[in-house]
Amino acid sequence: MDITDEQKNKITEWVRQGEDLSHIQSLLKDELNINITYVETRFLLADLGLEPGDEEEEEQEVTAEVEESSSPVDEADSPADDIPPPADQEIDGGGNVAVTVDSLMKPGAVISGKVTFSDGEAASWLIDQMGQLRLDPETENYRPSAEDIQKFQMELQKAASSQGI
Repeated sequence: MDITDEQKNKITEWVRQGEDLSHIQSLLKDELNINITYVETRFLLADLGLEPGDEEEEEQEVTAEVEESSSPVDEADSPADDIPPPADQEIDGGGNVAVTVDSLMKPGAVISGKVTFSDGEAASWLIDQMGQLRLDPETENYRPSAEDIQKFQMELQKAASSQGI
């Protein structure tokens, strides 16, 4: 998607005004005629180096979802875990954050895979059919650093784009 400098300035202004991600998504549609999903909006802001006013709230929600939800498939029984991803599907985050895409997607997922953060901690991730990201760390109560989250989001966007999503 091509965003003009004028549109980038408008988006930056909304973030500085403290608009949350869902409101920015609405403003993109209403004022700039850019119709994108919530996740695409998040990725767009990450590409522009912007953090919306609800970023901390979202990270807490993702952590709460991980703690409260159970995986639709037991991780040990997942056929995707038995098959390493093809080498061309591994996305390296410059040595800090590495994202891989499963060759067989988990049930209910549009795309799924694994991530290894800069501190060596690993997690599985998936984006469901509603565009919601789910992160299931291997270590209970693990929380990646804000820098790792940002790198993960950028690498995840690359991985999704490489899969045509």
